[in-house]
Amino acid sequence: MNSRAKLSPKTALNALAVGHTLWGTYAYRDQLAGIVLDVPGSVGDGIFDKEHSRDARAAAYRFLFVGPLLTAIARLYDSAEASGDRAAMRSAARTLLGSSVAGLLTIPRSGFPGGVALGLWLMRRANRASSLNATRA
Repeated sequence: MNSRAKLSPKTALNALAVGHTLWGTYAYRDQLAGIVLDVPGSVGDGIFDKEHSRDARAAAYRFLFVGPLLTAIARLYDSAEASGDRAAMRSAARTLLGSSVAGLLTIPRSGFPGGVALGLWLMRRANRASSLNATRA
């Protein structure tokens, strides 16, 4: 192995989660106080509680909700890779790739290209790991 440490999927996904959370905290800083101070019920669901369900507060909440989900995907992908669960690796990669492509199509000026690139990289790792296992068998 060379002297440079290789970037792991877990590190890359966690970096994306941290970056997403930091950006959301900055971009939606005006809405965060209202979300925190009005708990419970600070963001409506759009059906039973419509207050703040379609405004900047709802956008902030949904944007910031992505960070913890990316952290969970990072943990699950890491475990799947460590245990050789290639189907789970592909599932995580497809989830990230599909949601990032959908996001890029709906919000072209965004960070979604990073998610697309990361999803493609994870898919390639999963496929490469599958072909390595097939040649070993």
